[in-house]
Amino acid sequence: MKESEIERRFLDFVFRSEAPITVGAVAYHVGCTIEEAEAYLDGQAGTGRLRIENDDDGNLFYVYPGRARTGAPPAAGPDGGEDRPCPFCGEQIRSVARKCKHCGEYLDPALRGSRALVPAVDLRPVARAQLNPGTAAVLSFLFPGAGQIYAGRIGAGVGWMLATAVGYMALVVPGLILHFFCIVSAARSARDVNITGSPIL
Repeated sequence: MKESEIERRFLDFVFRSEAPITVGAVAYHVGCTIEEAEAYLDGQAGTGRLRIENDDDGNLFYVYPGRARTGAPPAAGPDGGEDRPCPFCGEQIRSVARKCKHCGEYLDPALRGSRALVPAVDLRPVARAQLNPGTAAVLSFLFPGAGQIYAGRIGAGVGWMLATAVGYMALVVPGLILHFFCIVSAARSARDVNITGSPIL
């Protein structure tokens, strides 16, 4: 994300919420990574635009001098209670809430304990690149066992290397036979990985 976009969203966060300025809160509100938020905040602190302070527990936070909220005042909820910004993500929540419905962070220190705001993890399955059985066969043709290693079967690859080498040293014919089966096994290993998602040992 460009620094100008981070700055625009950061200033929106600073002046439209009363949440403490922490790395996690900025990353969540701005929509950047933890590393980008930390680099931006440290850069601003280095130029004197922000001050770094810590609370009684030793947690670091940043202070924007002259910060004043410019957004709308807290809205009254349906039961007459006021809303307030979450101190971790800045989103509006009920003033009596014990846990933020947006970021899931506990607001009550007794419930939160030593838990810290962590970025959400994408739990969608990662698509695995398909292995080419032909490539595995060619690799084992050029160097016995290399195709098995390509398919993720390290132990089998080393075993085929040793067995084929011993076969060639004993007599050429056993070496050729073992080499042929090594090539077939490499192609089959790559195909099995594509079907099951993991090498069959």
